[in-house]
Amino acid sequence: MPLVTAPLKYRRDENRLVQLNYRYASPEYIQATLPSYSTAAQYKQGISQVGMTASWPIVDRWSVVGAYYYDTNTRKAANQMLGVQYNSCCYAIRLGYERKVNGWNSNDNGGESKYDNTFGINIELRGLSSNYGLGTQQMLRSNILPYQSSPVMRLVYNIIRICG
Repeated sequence: MPLVTAPLKYRRDENRLVQLNYRYASPEYIQATLPSYSTAAQYKQGISQVGMTASWPIVDRWSVVGAYYYDTNTRKAANQMLGVQYNSCCYAIRLGYERKVNGWNSNDNGGESKYDNTFGINIELRGLSSNYGLGTQQMLRSNILPYQSSPVMRLVYNIIRICG
């Protein structure tokens, strides 16, 4: 099994979702996709993460989204995200915070996680194109904010896209 995602999802409607998830990438998969990372101590056992994503309206026109993933091999948080969105007929405003593993500081124990912390705001003017309105589901898929991810996080998010 080179790549596995096992979700358990509750979806009440388009904007209400809670999903528990397990995702795994084998050491062989990491070797094939990111050979330069395959020798790192953190990947000797592959990537094994459990997590939760959720989106839910909180009051009229306001929604909250969030995600949290924990790496069971390194016993550390892998990535977190929290955001709010306001929707109207003419515009949408999104505020978000993300914290993602972007590598490790080396030491004899495999290293401490290095994180990227990102705050962002996105303003969308509606009616200027035929494809408007990200919605909370798209916020979760796109992680709210534009992000130049490290090769490590590209691998993890490729797992989500392929299996999720």
